[in-house]
Amino acid sequence: MNILKTKKLFTYMVVGALVMALFISCKSNEDPNSGDTKEERTFSYYAGDWWGDPERSGTEIKFITINTDGSFILIPAEGMQVPSSAITKKSDTNYSATATMDGVSGELIFTFSSDTQGTFEQIGRGVSASMPITKK
Repeated sequence: MNILKTKKLFTYMVVGALVMALFISCKSNEDPNSGDTKEERTFSYYAGDWWGDPERSGTEIKFITINTDGSFILIPAEGMQVPSSAITKKSDTNYSATATMDGVSGELIFTFSSDTQGTFEQIGRGVSASMPITKK
């Protein structure tokens, strides 16, 4: 009878060790970016030179420079600088800014589909225009 108790105890220990090994294995396969450890993006995440074809001529030009401080320069608009305080985050991939040029305000919308691709949209002055942009 003593041998039976020893076998049961041994069986429980082996099963317990297997359960722990399975738990540890599953835990190590979790996505390290899941949960609260994911870093929140800001507009400055997309810093760099972004190119587009505003004239729809088939030739891209350097259109926007996003700075590391979260501001940006709209190059065709005589280098108009928009401070980070004028930018509103809608999501990690969508931002808007209100800018005034020649006394007329308009909304500028950035929607990023990846780290190097996005869309720039301008709403105001009675027009709404959208253009793909690429980081180069």
